[in-house]
Amino acid sequence: MRTVSWKVFCFTLLLSITCFFFINIFTIKTNHVSGNGNLGLPLYPLACFFLLAVMYCLFATYFNKLNGRPRMLHVLTIVLTCIGIAVCFSFAREKYVLRIAELEQTMAVSTTFMQDYGWQDIHLNNLYFNVYTYIAAVSLAFLLAGLYCVVRRRV
Repeated sequence: MRTVSWKVFCFTLLLSITCFFFINIFTIKTNHVSGNGNLGLPLYPLACFFLLAVMYCLFATYFNKLNGRPRMLHVLTIVLTCIGIAVCFSFAREKYVLRIAELEQTMAVSTTFMQDYGWQDIHLNNLYFNVYTYIAAVSLAFLLAGLYCVVRRRV
């Protein structure tokens, strides 16, 4: 697997964090209505692309640097990243439940609007693109790299 330079990694990391930041900025408050549409929606594909680029950089770096290491290191990486992903998703779920409850209480528009548009609703942008899902995706790269190293050794 080709090594990835630190400049490329830092650049993609900066762009992915910037996309997540702007998606969070474009999420409007619950008691407001926007006539401009969902400004964060065009950033969804960019955020996903740059997040996948960061995941690839981490995967390639892990694989190239730690491929010959003992299996116990890879198992430890797998266990720790599984715990990290579980914690991130539990926080993300809690944030989702709290946000929906807040929206139902103080919503300026009907909640059927949220049900009709789902993830495209402007009030729900930061439920899907937030720090918890970002950390979970980055942890997933380490999890996949550790699993790949363990499975590749068996073959």
